[in-house]
Amino acid sequence: MKATRVDISKMHVIRLETNEEVIITLQEYVRKLGINGGSISGIGSLSDVELALYDGSEYRTFRVEEMLELSSSMGNISWLGDSPVIHLHAVVSNIDGRCWAGHLVKGTVSFTAEFIIQESTEKLQRARDEDTGLNLLAL
Repeated sequence: MKATRVDISKMHVIRLETNEEVIITLQEYVRKLGINGGSISGIGSLSDVELALYDGSEYRTFRVEEMLELSSSMGNISWLGDSPVIHLHAVVSNIDGRCWAGHLVKGTVSFTAEFIIQESTEKLQRARDEDTGLNLLAL
């Protein structure tokens, strides 16, 4: 196990609007404000969602192209070089209660989506891990 302790400096409350793309919009927000890193959670309504699962060698993606509830999402914010990384996992559901879950690759806001970022005082970085092939938190 690798771990580090960081303090939380601020809480950001964000409301995304109709037709905004979740990951791109959040990356722009993080870049614009210079957020070091932190945790993120959110709820809302999405459509045209792409989710992924890492199978040990690659991300396998699938799409759900209907009106969906973003029932739960949580993850972290870090940096890979000069680019902010929004690592967000999500559970989405349709009107029948059918659920899909995975790594959120993209999702378009249907009506609204609300996110909370707990910003860390320290910059969180990612680095390539040769064992997994993933860009993991550098702790």
